[in-house]
Amino acid sequence: MVTPQRPRATSRRIARAPAPAAVVPPTGSARGATATAVAAQWSTPWDPRDLQSGSGRRVALPGAKPPGARPVGGAADGPRSLARVLQILELLSAHGEGRSLAQLCADLQAPRSSTHALLQPLVSRGMLSRREGLYRLGPAAFALASGILGARDEPYLVQSVLGMLSERTALSIMYSEFDRGQQAVVHRQVVQSRRSIRYITAPGVPRPLLTTAAGRAVLAHAGAAWTAGFLDRARTRPSLRAGSAARREFEAMLEQVRRQGFATSLGEFDPGVGAVAAPIVDAAGTAVGSIGVAGPVSEIRGELEALTRLVRDAGRQLTHALAGPRAPAGRSRRA
Repeated sequence: MVTPQRPRATSRRIARAPAPAAVVPPTGSARGATATAVAAQWSTPWDPRDLQSGSGRRVALPGAKPPGARPVGGAADGPRSLARVLQILELLSAHGEGRSLAQLCADLQAPRSSTHALLQPLVSRGMLSRREGLYRLGPAAFALASGILGARDEPYLVQSVLGMLSERTALSIMYSEFDRGQQAVVHRQVVQSRRSIRYITAPGVPRPLLTTAAGRAVLAHAGAAWTAGFLDRARTRPSLRAGSAARREFEAMLEQVRRQGFATSLGEFDPGVGAVAAPIVDAAGTAVGSIGVAGPVSEIRGELEALTRLVRDAGRQLTHALAGPRAPAGRSRRA
């Protein structure tokens, strides 16, 4: 693996300290409502044993069926019906061409009568429209979406996801921005670990692209031309010049990051420190930042499977919240 010239260490990054109080994102009626859609998808209680055993739970994503989903009951089924209503809105936002009642029943794994009972009030309130047997988002849904976007508080949305990820892992959590001018990632928001042995970092510190998980996550989605130029100029041993074996090895690693949706660094940046990071991309699929977790390399290795699920889902959450969903290639998104 390529070993860049390393800056001299300025501080110890692994420290043993008493656990601080848990970091809780700031609350407020105006901002709290803004992050409801993000926080609601993290509502499944976290059991630390899931992480320790490497069988961490997935965070629900828009349109995803939760494991062991049960058929929906009547319209008065309370929280379960509310969850189904939200899932209907998410499904129709991803299918601008509309969905039939039969298709929605299959999507929800729900009986026809119960699904129809949920759809009727949505149509009557203008949240959905029905034409030629297909349900689509209605004018009231778009008015609501416009109001939500107008009230969006991006820093608080980021803090909400960081807080949830911290609660579930107790590791150090970093939200980083891609700074093309510095050719680095810069930690903008940090939640420090609550474990007794922890990785300590600070916001505002640039980190290299080649050896950090955050850097590799954005480098894999920085665009082919920019990445090629960056690698040509990189000062490393061995050289990453075009056509070299080291260059082919590094490009293969970046391709794996693109396929998997996350990057790792297990001692390459700092011996004893491990990290997992996922990219945050804009509507065109170009990296604007990353979100990641870090800690002692032995703990990251032992919990890698569960951590990669959580971090990858967090990256998708922030991509969806900050940039909006991307339409699949070749498919229109008609209202």
